[in-house]
Amino acid sequence: MKQMIVFQFYCFLLVLLYAFALSSSSSIIPEIKHHVRITNNFKNKPFDYHCKSRDDDLGLRTLQPKGEWEFTFGLDLFKPTFFNCYFSYEHFSSTFDVYSRYLKQEVGGSKFFWTVQEDGFYLYHPKLGQNVKLHVWTG
Repeated sequence: MKQMIVFQFYCFLLVLLYAFALSSSSSIIPEIKHHVRITNNFKNKPFDYHCKSRDDDLGLRTLQPKGEWEFTFGLDLFKPTFFNCYFSYEHFSSTFDVYSRYLKQEVGGSKFFWTVQEDGFYLYHPKLGQNVKLHVWTG
């Protein structure tokens, strides 16, 4: 009987702790922020891009030559997070995930630095210490 009361007490404490963590602005488990940066490495051409996830639409934008744009987000523990971007300039385009669980496993870390060039899309790979070409423009 005493063990049952102790067990119920600990369950009650866990429920209170969980409820406090959900309602508190400062979580017990710190949220890791993820960063995606897109850099236009064209010599003199802007390009358009539109990035979105299942829950967030970041809008249609234009990135000028040598310009950078970055966004930050946290992960949802209960459903997979991904950000897909559509890129276009002149008559070329490309669509792919700039962040996904697969990329996180492949690259590691929480920073995803994309460089857009006329010959394709490069992602900085910290394990290799260099940009790796992952996608090309289609026309």
